[in-house]
Amino acid sequence: MPHRDYVFFYLNGEAIHASGEELFLNLTDFLRLRKGLSGTKVVCAEGDCGACTVLRAFPKPGDRRQPSFEAINACIVRVAQMDASSLVTIEGLRRLAPVSELHPIQEAMVRCHGAQCGFCTPGFVMSLAAALEKGPLLEAQSVKNKLTGNLCRCTGYQPIIDAALSVDASKASRAASVYLTSPMLAMLRKVQKLGVYGGTKEVRFEAPATQAELRRLRKKFPKATLLAAGTDLGVAANKGRFAARHFLSLHLLAPLYKIKASGRALHFGARVTLSEFRQALEGTPSLGEFFNVFASPQIKNFATVAGNVANASPIADAPPFLLALDAELEIFSPRKASLRKIPIKDFYLAYKETDLREGELIWAISLKLPTPSERFSFAKISQRRDLDISCVNVGFFFRPSAKNASRPSALRLAVGGVGPTPLRLLQTEAFLMKEGLNARTCKEALSRAQAEIKPLSDLRGSSAYRRLVTQNLLEKFLRSLPQEESLGAGQL
Repeated sequence: MPHRDYVFFYLNGEAIHASGEELFLNLTDFLRLRKGLSGTKVVCAEGDCGACTVLRAFPKPGDRRQPSFEAINACIVRVAQMDASSLVTIEGLRRLAPVSELHPIQEAMVRCHGAQCGFCTPGFVMSLAAALEKGPLLEAQSVKNKLTGNLCRCTGYQPIIDAALSVDASKASRAASVYLTSPMLAMLRKVQKLGVYGGTKEVRFEAPATQAELRRLRKKFPKATLLAAGTDLGVAANKGRFAARHFLSLHLLAPLYKIKASGRALHFGARVTLSEFRQALEGTPSLGEFFNVFASPQIKNFATVAGNVANASPIADAPPFLLALDAELEIFSPRKASLRKIPIKDFYLAYKETDLREGELIWAISLKLPTPSERFSFAKISQRRDLDISCVNVGFFFRPSAKNASRPSALRLAVGGVGPTPLRLLQTEAFLMKEGLNARTCKEALSRAQAEIKPLSDLRGSSAYRRLVTQNLLEKFLRSLPQEESLGAGQL
């Protein structure tokens, strides 16, 4: 099968062919040390501070729509992961400013005194430039939302917000007009048809372009490290806690980018990002809004929902959400032509252990969105609201019986951070399904829930704190449901 031993992308309009050891360089090292683009800064190397922010446009395989430029963190990705993309660094903004050598965002930052030491400034500029790609910046809260992935330790945020709100969007060209022209887009789509087989003798990087080739590679190399987005792996590698000798990337497989909505049913592939999933939930606002506190815009624009699930962290953001919606996973096997299906409630077996068998991977996820008559509640408890790891997170779902609103026809109580895996409180659910909802049963349900969880103490919270948080969130949800008896204050 025709293939290539390099990755191809555009960098500020320059065609880049990277191969050999370059494939495994941190993108920030490649930009700063190999290309002399030192405007991109490195501070945290964890994807938290945003100083390394760059813009990336990636035409999805099999999708003929024009891709948009999105902000991503350059510090936690490798050069190989930029294959078939167009990248823009802060040095490249100059060509988007037809009137001045400075981009309108940069001019506004100067005018409003939005910088001091300068380490964070390029990241703020790039995040605001990405926001400007979507339209004018008109509201302070919207600007704050766009900047949740950027930290400043000198100036404070008000001058930066003032700068964003003062920008005249008409003075900036869209990035695609310069950095994703028709010939460039055609070239990126052309290289996507060829799989990548590259690297060095010590470390290999492979990216199949067809499902058949994926099956062949996965059968031959069942233990190769899978790359959907690898944001968590990027952090671990930067901290010296992860090293692999063989990577298998899924970025060229067209089916993994598809999102299909039919009525309340939603089906999406394993390469769908958190941002794209968030957009798919816009018809159910309370679901979509919950994703606002998941990671940062830079992370959400790159990280995948399936990767968050497969990582099997007990405090991952997506699993309680998906458990409450009774999501189903479609599993690809290198030894079978058909996909294996498994409810997500049966996916987690033990700490960092899942039902995936040798060589298998998550191919797609399906779920049903709630109806107006169904109750659902999702919460994430952490030390700060934005861009923080969960201490406890929950997803609760209730469907009333047609004959008796206080009798559930479906009830799902999902919790993360209180055991070795994200889990459903199956015994508590079964009790309430049988007994219905009233003052006595709800009080008993809280006790049963405590028996089902086994939280540990760590830096984010003690076991006692996690038990109390879980009880309070569950009690609040149960109080919101129709009851057979009135629940006065303190009855639960």
